[in-house]
Amino acid sequence: MALEGAISDFGLADIFQLISLQKKSGELMLTSNEISVTVLFENGMIVGAETTSREEPDRIGRILVRTKKISEKQLKDILKTQKKKEKRVGNILLEADLINESELKEVLQLQLAETVLQLFAWKEGKYSFNQIEVSYDKDLITPLNTEFILMEGIRMLDEWPLIEKNIPSLKIVFIKTDDNSRKSKGLSDATGLEDIFLGFDNDSSGSFSKEEDIVLNLIDGARDVQEIIDLSKLGHFETCKILSNFYTNGVIKKLREQTAGKAKLNILNELRESLAPSLKYLNYTVIILILIYLAFYFRLTESLAVNYYAYKEGSGYLNEHVAKSRISSIRFAIETYYYENGDYPKNLNTLFEQKFLSKRDLIDPWGREYVYELISSKSYKLQSLGKDGTKGTSDDVS
Repeated sequence: MALEGAISDFGLADIFQLISLQKKSGELMLTSNEISVTVLFENGMIVGAETTSREEPDRIGRILVRTKKISEKQLKDILKTQKKKEKRVGNILLEADLINESELKEVLQLQLAETVLQLFAWKEGKYSFNQIEVSYDKDLITPLNTEFILMEGIRMLDEWPLIEKNIPSLKIVFIKTDDNSRKSKGLSDATGLEDIFLGFDNDSSGSFSKEEDIVLNLIDGARDVQEIIDLSKLGHFETCKILSNFYTNGVIKKLREQTAGKAKLNILNELRESLAPSLKYLNYTVIILILIYLAFYFRLTESLAVNYYAYKEGSGYLNEHVAKSRISSIRFAIETYYYENGDYPKNLNTLFEQKFLSKRDLIDPWGREYVYELISSKSYKLQSLGKDGTKGTSDDVS
């Protein structure tokens, strides 16, 4: 029996967080608009992701064609071999000595992270989690920290509007300006996918960071944005962010847009639209503070955001938002308990005792325990009594 439900009832961020907190192993199957994605977890860490939505040739093969290591004909032959032998394109390329293990690992790691990040744009669909042992190639895949993935999504939401304004299409071709020698150190921060997953160091012998140098060297007045993304191997968001910063600072300018059709940058726009209600009050400064904290402690700290916004915006709305968010997590934990035990827990403390949630998760923003009433073997009621602590008043949260 699988734990299953609708994404509209339990947000994907809550599902991922709970799997991470409980250090579960298994496969999370997601479906929406005829697209299916299976995410593999081991001890709460993301170790694999397969999707049916790939509309273009495998990313690894496309990069090799761009760099002229293989021809289009060779790629087509490799894809035919893949179908016949049911082997991964990466493994076929590795066996043919067309790519080395380090290059393959780097691209697979980035592919995994971006596949999962795109899921947070989903507003509806179904999920199903099966708690099973999973297998993956430990030589090629390094487990991804689930909380880092969640925070990276938040960072994208905050920065994407300006990026999209500067780069509305992946077919735009940029050219360096005569003023490109005017280097401003640190045009982009060093807290993105490349640091988390690819292990780049932040030292730079020049004024630009290592990643900015990579992107700048790929701008030649012929390659469009998609080609630069493929060749930089920094990821969709990081590459576009660097290009946007270059454009804003006058390092590059738009030359033209390729005429072979426009590839709109809509994935992260949908992500912003999807998560905006729950992240309404998060701003860039707080995101950076939280990311720095996570980099040292690998632990999501909700209290930092709560304290900051209580000062910045007033605690009323945010406390209500936090209460609703925790209730959503508790409900998911209750359903998980039901899936494993066949009935609902008698009280919320059972969820703590069996390590479904931490003690902190059972306390509302006003310092009181959430009220849990078991109505029958098939139903329950869960709520916070709000700021006044009185049941049945207008500030109750459920």
